[in-house]
Amino acid sequence: MHVASIDVKIIVHFIGGTSVQLQFESLQGTAEKNLRNTYLLSGDEIWQEQQAIDILRQTAKKQGFEHTQRYDIDHDDTWRLFAQNTTNQSLFSEKSLHILRFTKNRLTKAGEKVLAQYWQNANPDHMMMVICGKMKPAEKKRAWVQQFEKHGDVLYTWPLFPNQLPNWLEQRLRHYQLSAGKAARQFILQHTQNNLLATEQILLACSLTHAGGTLDEATLKQALHPHNHFTCYDLLDPLAAGNTQKLMTVIQTLQHDASHIPLLTFLLTQELQELISSSKPTYMNKAKTQRFTQWKQQLQRQDIPAIIKQLRTCEKACKGYGVMEPWQPFTRLCIAIATRERAYWLS
Repeated sequence: MHVASIDVKIIVHFIGGTSVQLQFESLQGTAEKNLRNTYLLSGDEIWQEQQAIDILRQTAKKQGFEHTQRYDIDHDDTWRLFAQNTTNQSLFSEKSLHILRFTKNRLTKAGEKVLAQYWQNANPDHMMMVICGKMKPAEKKRAWVQQFEKHGDVLYTWPLFPNQLPNWLEQRLRHYQLSAGKAARQFILQHTQNNLLATEQILLACSLTHAGGTLDEATLKQALHPHNHFTCYDLLDPLAAGNTQKLMTVIQTLQHDASHIPLLTFLLTQELQELISSSKPTYMNKAKTQRFTQWKQQLQRQDIPAIIKQLRTCEKACKGYGVMEPWQPFTRLCIAIATRERAYWLS
């Protein structure tokens, strides 16, 4: 998936600690020209963070980093696992991207030791991307942050200024092959209160139902306030059937409350586990029987553990385990399942 260029600024620190201000659209070109083995991404703007992660992950994949390993750094055992995975030497080992998400903006002594070993080895078959929350000025001066500035690139993200939003919205409309008049654009920005992630989800929903069309206020109100009321159970049928329009309508109805995600992930995980279980599910009505037939036609057995793993990551995010906003990865995973985008959950 190509990430559209946008007018968002990010601070990038190069070796030597010299700060240079870049346009976000330069990030992909910079990474393709000189992909580092260390990146630290810090900020509280979720949409920008996900875009930066995608750019770096896709660029790394183009350069042979086929395997991705994810870690939630909450205790020293995780650091030991990361050390084990990055120090194993083999003539036939594949190039790996390691994505580490800090639950807190701090580093333990064990973490410092593991990172020092990682940089000392400088194995070209391993690339590390660390993601943490927004740092205060004093936190940026800590020794471990300075080490990231010395050995790699540090990227800080922040919300757009009001005068940047119209241009950003125009580029995202073009990305989804949509158009909108002045009134419709103002309606979008006022409704989302300048939240980039919320705006992106609205445009994604509209692109599934009005591809190549022009958005007006009536269309937006219908997308934002569907007349139907759905429960978490209503997500399963359109997901198995690959009905992306109905799927997004259900998600748009439910996403006002993040507490829905634990039930959604539980229901979907339970159904997928039943799908690969050797024993027959205890309850099979007509709708569930039809879903199981659709699942078996569309999903490969080896896909299911990878999907379940990502569902659990979404659930952890909802419970505050990490800094990730839960609805965006959950929605993206559902779209990948519905459209059978196997590369998404296998990456």
